[in-house]
Amino acid sequence: MQNLVHYLRRQKKLLALLILTMLWLSLFPAWVHRVTAKPLDDAITLSPSGTINREIEVAIPEHYEINLVFERASLPFQELKTLLGDWAYRDGQPIPSGVRVPVRWSLKKLHDGSIAASGENDTFGAIAWSAAEVDRKVGGFRVKPGRYLFNAQVLHDVPALAHIGTRLSINLPSKASSTWQMTLVWWGSIASYIVVWPAAAVIAMFLILQAGRNFFSARAART
Repeated sequence: MQNLVHYLRRQKKLLALLILTMLWLSLFPAWVHRVTAKPLDDAITLSPSGTINREIEVAIPEHYEINLVFERASLPFQELKTLLGDWAYRDGQPIPSGVRVPVRWSLKKLHDGSIAASGENDTFGAIAWSAAEVDRKVGGFRVKPGRYLFNAQVLHDVPALAHIGTRLSINLPSKASSTWQMTLVWWGSIASYIVVWPAAAVIAMFLILQAGRNFFSARAART
């Protein structure tokens, strides 16, 4: 036991560094999850026209996007493209395509009910496609962090899209960022994989090997 205590005292700098790396690897992902979590991702009906009223939390003063998210399910691509459209441009302006979905939304401060952001958009086209979903832009906002009341409503029935599962989502942009929080998310994630994880593994392996060597040396000395 004395040998172990002596060994730990001699390796206190490496132990402190190992503790710091483990704290980073446990706390940083939790912080990233909180910062990047979607404030809203709720189902909404298009026919009959649906409404969402939800209290949400805005974690950082970044620009947030509001999108309609359509589920692809097993629908043929060409049918989806006809119904949802694409995002082509002419003379720098998006060309309307697909079945339009008119959406009005607002973001109100909880403490006084004043409007922090709002918009109305006769949405069309699709800005992103994945294997499971198709996104359509509704709007966006940038406000101070805090809790807000978010309201959105489809202004009239859209029966042509009634058979497609639809959600209304508020999320951070996938590429652009303008706050130190998102910069830290990006570079911190890279550092975790390239620097912190390898450093923690090397330090832990070194300490284990040194502890084993000291144990067998002490055992050999006693015999």
